[in-house]
Amino acid sequence: MTLENMLTHIGENPKALITLVRYVRIGELIVDGQYVAATPAAAELHGYDSVSSLMQHYLSETHVLEQYKTGKLMALARALGHKIPKDYCVEIQPPSQKPVPVRKHVYPFKDQLGTRYFFTKLELVKEPVGMPSIDIEALNLSPQVILDWGGLSTVAEVTRMLEERAATQDLIRQHITLTEHLLTSLNGLTTDGLLPHDKLKNQDVKRNFVLTDAKSDDESLPTGTVAIELNAPNSAMTKRDVQRKYLHCCYLCKGEWIGDERDPAECVYCRTRRWRDGKTQWERRRNGKAS
Repeated sequence: MTLENMLTHIGENPKALITLVRYVRIGELIVDGQYVAATPAAAELHGYDSVSSLMQHYLSETHVLEQYKTGKLMALARALGHKIPKDYCVEIQPPSQKPVPVRKHVYPFKDQLGTRYFFTKLELVKEPVGMPSIDIEALNLSPQVILDWGGLSTVAEVTRMLEERAATQDLIRQHITLTEHLLTSLNGLTTDGLLPHDKLKNQDVKRNFVLTDAKSDDESLPTGTVAIELNAPNSAMTKRDVQRKYLHCCYLCKGEWIGDERDPAECVYCRTRRWRDGKTQWERRRNGKAS
């Protein structure tokens, strides 16, 4: 059995269910099977419309993952001289479809350079039968031997991990954007947008935001009412940030607003310089009583 013979056989039998897979190591930790040839019928069975589409994937991506990893152990034991069945049932995993049970007839061989290949004929079965059980201890398959042969991971596992990490990072980016938008909105926000709970018309807003008094142990600091987000992990709106928001009320025009300054120079609406206590910071300075 040579590589050329296998490729010729595949080309002459387009309706047969045949694949040719090469054993590959990617880096130090990833070991998988790479499709190098297949019949159009086999590509269709795997859920792809062409052989070239199937050849863009690895064996771990087209099989039920746990079964594929068991198959790797079987291939290892077979390579070490143990009597392991070459015919067994597995489930092909087409993309976005239910697994398809098949019987595999595997013919392992090496080319002139020592590269391992697996020439496989597939046969459809009605129901999954299950794979042969592998006793690792009985076969004397040490963890180091298994690691050297099968690596620490597969392409499918690494791809899944990267997708999950990308999804997590996307959620983090969304949260940061939302938090920044909230903090920007709070800067200079007037109390026209801070209605009492019973007047909140938008129920989504009512569920996710709450009006709260910013309490402080320092009695010289005024109490300000601010809106903070409830369900925001690691929110940038810390207690210190909340304490530095002050609620101001103009005695003349009755305008109210939230600001960062404890004693603003003037009312943001009518520009008057008098406050609740009848004195402003500017007037106290003029009278020689600067605070």
